[in-house]
Amino acid sequence: MKKRSYILQLLQKHCIWLIMLIAFACTGNKTLSQRVEIHQLGLGDGDCSLIVVIDSVESIFGPKRTDTAVILIDAQRNSSKAATQITIYLDSILGKQLNRKKIDYVVVTHLHIDHYGNMVTVLKSLISKGYSVGTVFDRSAYVFPTLTTGLAQLDSCYGKIKGTPVLSKSAAAYIAYIKSISPLKLGARAIQPGDTMFIFKSFRNVSLRCFAANGANIDYATGKLNVFLPKSGSNYQPKSENDLSLVFLLSYQGFHYFTGGDIGGPGYSTSYADGETPISQSMVAKYGSNFHVCAFKVSHHGSSESTDAGFLTRMNPTLAVMPASLKTYGKSVNPLPTCITVDNILNNPGSRIAFTFVPNGDLKDKANYCKYKNLAYLQDVVIRVDKDPGYGSINMNMTYSQRSASTMVLNGVVNTEVLQCTKNHNW
Repeated sequence: MKKRSYILQLLQKHCIWLIMLIAFACTGNKTLSQRVEIHQLGLGDGDCSLIVVIDSVESIFGPKRTDTAVILIDAQRNSSKAATQITIYLDSILGKQLNRKKIDYVVVTHLHIDHYGNMVTVLKSLISKGYSVGTVFDRSAYVFPTLTTGLAQLDSCYGKIKGTPVLSKSAAAYIAYIKSISPLKLGARAIQPGDTMFIFKSFRNVSLRCFAANGANIDYATGKLNVFLPKSGSNYQPKSENDLSLVFLLSYQGFHYFTGGDIGGPGYSTSYADGETPISQSMVAKYGSNFHVCAFKVSHHGSSESTDAGFLTRMNPTLAVMPASLKTYGKSVNPLPTCITVDNILNNPGSRIAFTFVPNGDLKDKANYCKYKNLAYLQDVVIRVDKDPGYGSINMNMTYSQRSASTMVLNGVVNTEVLQCTKNHNW
């Protein structure tokens, strides 16, 4: 009896220490590691980018938990050289560095061949190497009830046309894409404005939200769906497939990254609907007047139809990533990027450009980037944000890796810098 009483007294005496020890084991002494990487591949004609998000929590009293998301957005124009280099690059990052042979999400921003051209070839190659592929987001998987997306006007990016030119469903390249991707039995899913992509992840501070799809966005000022396409009778009529691009905002505390396929703005012609204005206005309405992006992918390869001064004022970017070295859009008549867009960005206070190509000539003269005749080399641009960036000055760790302009093979020359996003993040 005395022994039992002694044990009870001992437990009561040290109860507080036991509680503290349990609390420490459950919540204390955790090692937190989180980072976001954005890879914009410099492969010339078209768009291809990779987003990697890693969130790791480790405790000495419990197992390590690591949540990872890999998103492949577009895959350049159909080219065997580009497809090979995309596959090699993805395998080097995912298979060799991360030891994770999985792509969680594949996004085809819109149905132009310079965005989906290599997608099937790349996915087949990765699957043959033991990779698994999760959900494919293709804007054709969802049509708003009053949106006749099948009536977009024909343009030159669809590939060889067969029969009646109704959107790209009549394009040989798109037909081949659908026929080839269907047997892969990937999880195709529609995505709508307002949807978040990481709903099955347990990330602490990172989100990827769709802000526009199929010519519509959520107006966060009113909470209603806004269709920014012109009307044709009682239906909405896209001017171009570009108008239907999927648009996303990647957020990591105060760090924001905008990517929007080939979405148009007010521009200098009437070839495209203005999606950039209502989308950027909606972002300001959602996040407040101090909202700005640390970085964004310049839409439509730097054409004069996107990225006007009003869009730049609202987005107020620190860094613009210019994925272009096309010379294919109108050949020498309308090379991309245009000098208008380059000037718009550089005239925005505090903004600079990272190009996925470098021309021959005086690199201090930015006009060479829109009037170039020959390329010195291509280059991949990688943005990495480590740990929790917070809402003050945010470090963007930049890596520029050179590729041969002719073979597209990485040549081993790598340059790095730390770029600070110092604009107001108090929102």
